[in-house]
Amino acid sequence: MEHVIQALKNNGIDVSVLSVAKAIAQLAIDAGYGNEGFPRQAELLRTTPM
Repeated sequence: MEHVIQALKNNGIDVSVLSVAKAIAQLAIDAGYGNEGFPRQAELLRTTPM
């Protein structure tokens, strides 16, 4: 996903939403939920203070 974000930045496109999505995905991966998909990410967001 980082290469997509960088390509968009290089073309002057706002990447703020994608950057947040990448950070959320990384939280899930770091917590050991990398293979569990988006429902787990939603649960992680619900239970993790930001």
